Amino acid sequence: MKKTFILTALIFSVNTLYSQTLKKVIINRYPKEVPAGKIWRLNISKKVKVEVSKLTLERGSKFNALFLSNPKFLYSIAVGENGQPSKLYTIIFKELEKIPFSNDYSYNIKPITFVDENFSLSDLTTENEISNLGVKEITFEPGEKVYVGNGLDVIELDEIPKNTTKAISAQSQSKDEMVYKSDYWINSKAYKSFGEAGDNPVVENVKVIHTKQNFKVFFGKKLSIYTIVGYKRFSEVRLDYTVKKDGKMYLISLCKMPNGNPSLLIEKQWAIPEAYLD
Repeated sequence: MKKTFILTALIFSVNTLYSQTLKKVIINRYPKEVPAGKIWRLNISKKVKVEVSKLTLERGSKFNALFLSNPKFLYSIAVGENGQPSKLYTIIFKELEKIPFSNDYSYNIKPITFVDENFSLSDLTTENEISNLGVKEITFEPGEKVYVGNGLDVIELDEIPKNTTKAISAQSQSKDEMVYKSDYWINSKAYKSFGEAGDNPVVENVKVIHTKQNFKVFFGKKLSIYTIVGYKRFSEVRLDYTVKKDGKMYLISLCKMPNGNPSLLIEKQWAIPEAYLD
């Protein structure tokens, strides 16, 4: 009963905070600047209202093919000056529904993820599941100019006071849900030993997202996901994880180097030490 009350109170407080601060902003093909003290946000938690361009509904166009594919693609959201964007985002989604009593171009879409201009369709492989690509939320900071183009004519964003986002995040996330991002240095010799480094053993400044359930290791555009089976603290500066990927077992050691930098060592694991299992 106590847990239910706490959860209800938490949901109520977060919803109240949102209702007091949330505002909708309509973005079109003309750059609009994020005002001081505000941020504009787009995430995968809810449906997004969009108005697509005529090209998107024109049979035979590449925009139409991407809009009707599986998964579906809609681009672009641009940041920067008109015609000279510094950043471009594409929405990847599956759910699509026509907005009743509207024009022929208005839809609700449910995003899965957002990818930037570095994304390529070749990134969609059996290993790189859609939900593991890109980011789950885009935020636009004060002073940034935002507009849409290509297959998009209009999109609706959330506007929230900048100082509110931290409060919402603190109330809605538990420690187990936190995602830790940092740069790691890979022991290239150990990594190359099981063939994933390819011909080039230099794999420095690799991005690692570490959650309670897995490690997501980005080697450039390539993503490897290791599911955590168990762990054990080897020393004060080293934590060993037994992980699984593609049916094979590996050992991931997180170490703190003498200079303070983190190091990530990945090795083949032929057997699971019992002490490492949860």
